Amino acid sequence: MYDASYVFRTPVDLPYYLRTIAENQSVLVLGCGTGRLTVPLTHQAKRVVGVDIDKHRLTVARENGAEYIQQGRLEFVEADFTQLNLQQKFDVVLFAFRCFHELAEAEKFEQALHVARQHVTD
Repeated sequence: MYDASYVFRTPVDLPYYLRTIAENQSVLVLGCGTGRLTVPLTHQAKRVVGVDIDKHRLTVARENGAEYIQQGRLEFVEADFTQLNLQQKFDVVLFAFRCFHELAEAEKFEQALHVARQHVTD
């Protein structure tokens, strides 16, 4: 359903995200959903990891990014990104469009920002 929405058909945010990363950077996308941003970012990035709590959205994301997954350049992780600890660092950490809408409590918002800081290269 999300992929059929106006936002998916007209990805006004995608150019911003593409400008944010340089070639050969590693990218962590928190709240990646169906891979609407994550898969296109893989065209440019060295490696991309997308994280989402919804296994159904991740199933779609894995289908959308199958080619990059086979190349080892894309990975999807099912997890609550406010509690995430991948024990690896990334050049860029992004929050996917609308993922903050899912964080109703200020504490969850702060946890998400802490997780982002924990995973970004110093």
